[in-house]
Amino acid sequence: MEYSLSGTEFINGKMFDSNGKLTHKTGNRFKLFPFVTHPNSVPVEDLSQLIGTYLCKIEDQKPVEITVADLVEKLKSETEIEAGQDALFYETVKQLFFDSEKQLRPLNLQMLSHISHKEVGEEKVADFLVDVLGEKENLKKLVSEAKQNEFNATNVFERLVLKYLLCDKEKKDDKIPYYRVVNAVTQ
Repeated sequence: MEYSLSGTEFINGKMFDSNGKLTHKTGNRFKLFPFVTHPNSVPVEDLSQLIGTYLCKIEDQKPVEITVADLVEKLKSETEIEAGQDALFYETVKQLFFDSEKQLRPLNLQMLSHISHKEVGEEKVADFLVDVLGEKENLKKLVSEAKQNEFNATNVFERLVLKYLLCDKEKKDDKIPYYRVVNAVTQ
């Protein structure tokens, strides 16, 4: 993607108001940075949601939400649980794979991609990172390989859980992509 801007377009464009004062309006001609005008309502304590959204954006997927009870019911169909051990099995799945907020623990990339964003700013930053950190098809290939390597190295119980973490295809939209100024950080 190439973009050129003449001095005249710069001065007479949408970057300056009628008084000649520089104004900030994102995405009028191209998108360079994911400016977020409203700060997050909740302080960022970890990057799991951002990274999970980033992984989903790379693969054009949207995770299907799953609860502890749904996962336990699906796992019961493939495992034998001794009579009277249902509550213990439920608690084990809950403690191993979910945090105190009933969100999946990010034990691997597939589980990490099921941690959805809570703030619009995180989605904008994820869009930015996908557009500027490399060619999307190459990123998709690398993420797929990494997920497969993790799957091969994981235990049987995690493999059963991963089997039930489903994603829907994210519909493509006609968003203006962020403009990559320097290719030095791409792979």
